Amino acid sequence: VSTQSTGSSGINAEYGRCRCHCHGHDPRNSSLNMAASFGQKERKRTTFTEIQTKGMRRIYEQKKYLDGGEREEIARQFNLTPAQVKRKWQNFRAKETKTDSHVLKTPMFGNTLQEAYGRSLSYSAAGHPLR
Repeated sequence: VSTQSTGSSGINAEYGRCRCHCHGHDPRNSSLNMAASFGQKERKRTTFTEIQTKGMRRIYEQKKYLDGGEREEIARQFNLTPAQVKRKWQNFRAKETKTDSHVLKTPMFGNTLQEAYGRSLSYSAAGHPLR
């Protein structure tokens, strides 16, 4: 590992780059990325087939959370590792949460309906908002 002098501004004098990589330098393309510096292998991004994605989505719609045995069974069924299935389920839930929160936003105000109108959205039997 070579050491390079940096000024008080944090700019690397030899390369003219900030140590924090915030000025256009992509550390993922660097041979000195975090995984490599700790001797770890960089994880490859899994590309799921359409059959795997649709099949797992169908199962997810019925069961939002899996226990270890279910995860292993689904992994065998789709020729994946249990870790890949776990990550896919996390992504399904995150996408669902993100979609649900987007539906609650109003285009005009950018806030939830309750924040936009400043009151509860409880309604009376007559269909008028309670005040």
